[in-house]
Amino acid sequence: MRLGEHVAHVGDAEWAHVIGQRRLLHRVVGGLLALIMVLAVLDGLDALNTLGPDEGHVTASGGGFDLDVEYPSLTRPALASVFRIAVRRAGGFDEPVQVAVSRKYLEAWDLNGVLPAPAAETSLREWVIWEFDPPPGDDLLVTYESRVEPGQQSSVRGAVAVMVEDEPVAQVRFTTVMRP
Repeated sequence: MRLGEHVAHVGDAEWAHVIGQRRLLHRVVGGLLALIMVLAVLDGLDALNTLGPDEGHVTASGGGFDLDVEYPSLTRPALASVFRIAVRRAGGFDEPVQVAVSRKYLEAWDLNGVLPAPAAETSLREWVIWEFDPPPGDDLLVTYESRVEPGQQSSVRGAVAVMVEDEPVAQVRFTTVMRP
């Protein structure tokens, strides 16, 4: 073998190594660009509020009460979300008002507070029951201030009811979808 052939052969091996490194670099850069594009799309969807939170609304009537619940239909862990319960009774309230919420639903949240604070709280079967003093006027508005538990990764079903003598007289059911 002549000296020139040996140098040319080593050069080919070095070039092959350089080309391999460049291909690897192009794959890594391409992967990073794809990741950046995915994150940009997710950020855009988030800005358009398509990833949550989003509110749902359900109503029911019974026993002389109208029940209206605004709940998070779509949200993500660690986000504050709207959960409001409105109870209406034409002619006002002459007795304390009992509002029941399904225990499993409440367990999916980190509670900051219930406004107004219930005068009493108890449980019955699958319900947590809050008892409120009779409000002035025809309406009781309850706001449940909370954030989704950080570990909550699956959807959760909920129910709210107005209770009379430990029985629901107006009841709604709903589902909150959790997104990562």
